[in-house]
Amino acid sequence: MYNLIQQGVRTVRLNINRNWGDGTSLLGATLRLEAYNDSHNHVLAVKNVLLGGPAQVAGIQPDKDFILGTREIAFKSLEDFAKYVEVNEYKEIILHIYNTKSETVREVPLIPSWDWDGQGLLGCDVSFGYFNRLPLRGKDLKNLEERKGLLGVFDKLSTDAPPPKPVEQPEPPKEEERTSEAVFEIEDVPIKPGEIIDESTVL
Repeated sequence: MYNLIQQGVRTVRLNINRNWGDGTSLLGATLRLEAYNDSHNHVLAVKNVLLGGPAQVAGIQPDKDFILGTREIAFKSLEDFAKYVEVNEYKEIILHIYNTKSETVREVPLIPSWDWDGQGLLGCDVSFGYFNRLPLRGKDLKNLEERKGLLGVFDKLSTDAPPPKPVEQPEPPKEEERTSEAVFEIEDVPIKPGEIIDESTVL
């Protein structure tokens, strides 16, 4: 299992059964198929919360909260989130939000609305992109630094080892022995579009 907050993989053992609750679920969790290789980029950082807006009333905190998505949707861009908010105008939505201070994820219900004295349906400034990724927790950062320290030790051990013997290269053929024709097959490699560095708006 990959953890978005820790940015690492761990093994989880489960005892799957229905002997709990009302017996209708085996796991007691909502699962959704998602690619995790760039999932840490698919979050929105809350930069500012306007007084009296739906976001402030719901308890969303600036510079500490990150919007992860909902139970059904992971927002792949700022435009996706803006469209979701607009479609659900005057309807209750429940956002999954990670708080960097408490290091916990909570569900936040709120209703996008124009019925207040500020700007936007939510009244908050959100940003998306590489510069707005989830920060590592303190203990995860410490573990990462320890792993880097071990890598440094291994690098030193490898540099202290004697260098490998050079591999003898065959002599190039003489000019008259070289072939006159050669065919090279070059495979087309798709270029991945550049990821968004920083994008923000008030919703």
